[in-house]
Amino acid sequence: MKILYFSRHYGAVTTTFIRNEVDFFRTEANCRYLCNEVASEYETDPLVQVLPFKEASILRKIRWVLWKKDLACWFYNPAYAARARQLVSTFQPDIIHCHFGYEALQLLDNIPFGNYPVIIHFHGYDATEMTRKKSYNRRLRKILTAPNVYPVSCNNFFVQLLSTKLALPDLGFEVLRYGIDLNKFNPGASRSNGHEKIFLQVSSLAEKKGHEFTISAFAKLVNANLEQEYRLILTGDGKRKQVLQDLAKSLGIESAVTFTGMVTPSEAAALMKTADVFVHHSIQSSNGDMEGIPNAIIEAMAMELPVVSTWHSGIPELVENGLNGYLVKEKDVEDYAVRMKQALELGRLTVNRNKVEQYYDREKHNAQLMNLYNKILVAE
Repeated sequence: MKILYFSRHYGAVTTTFIRNEVDFFRTEANCRYLCNEVASEYETDPLVQVLPFKEASILRKIRWVLWKKDLACWFYNPAYAARARQLVSTFQPDIIHCHFGYEALQLLDNIPFGNYPVIIHFHGYDATEMTRKKSYNRRLRKILTAPNVYPVSCNNFFVQLLSTKLALPDLGFEVLRYGIDLNKFNPGASRSNGHEKIFLQVSSLAEKKGHEFTISAFAKLVNANLEQEYRLILTGDGKRKQVLQDLAKSLGIESAVTFTGMVTPSEAAALMKTADVFVHHSIQSSNGDMEGIPNAIIEAMAMELPVVSTWHSGIPELVENGLNGYLVKEKDVEDYAVRMKQALELGRLTVNRNKVEQYYDREKHNAQLMNLYNKILVAE
């Protein structure tokens, strides 16, 4: 089986779910990963083919104006098309698997995609933020109704959302839950933190991760329980870090909030072993972007941590309120502070790991995807 994967970028720390798939299928099939740019540590990977999307400035300006005015969503680029078509023609994939619906358009606008079965895999912004654009929705309607195109979603929430947005109730979506490495995220023996209780969030510092609301709720918890020592640990880096540090300082809790910067999966697992509660106050960002299901919540549940999160996107499909932790309305700081304290009473939850083992195991994810590939090839 020959599989051609595509997304604009390969190797980002926020898309480990893609690399997990690729790491498995590179041993089971003949794979190539086509992208515009690649993280430095994967530059020498023979599987990765980097094809920059360069275009003349006048063409870029025209395309941008049409997009801003919501008149058109297209990516045809003669120079890029020539190279992309040559690559696809030489490789002759049995299946093209595009990650992110919006990014898929870039490739599909530049190759004769009707010649191949195509999977379009929705993960987040491509099913939420981008669907504010009517021009994007028109493109999706046309492409997703093609007989050789197979839509895949990371959760049921996006299936319903896209079906409504596109006015296409029966798109035949396959729901493919994310899968994690259960050996890497294994609780083992937890370490005692003494009197200090630790809340942890592992994520980027993107707006949709809701750090402002977590920090504000944490401040309320600290100020209402002065006899108890608390610590909030936040991973991630970027331009919003200083804003969040300033917020913690303005609330008088800067000494109780630790910003670690970016962490590796192994470092994340180590942090989870020391934590008492995992927090992740996901929100819809100002541009409409939403989560799929954050992998970090899955990983934390595999570590038997109780979770405090929000009624957001696909998160309730993973976190059952009152069983795996607690969910609150987005931006409800008062309730979030209450639930953070209550979550401390839950302790380690074996039910959380059991759920991940049943539904979010990497091996089961890969087996489901392999079955999907085979089903598509039989249908074609």
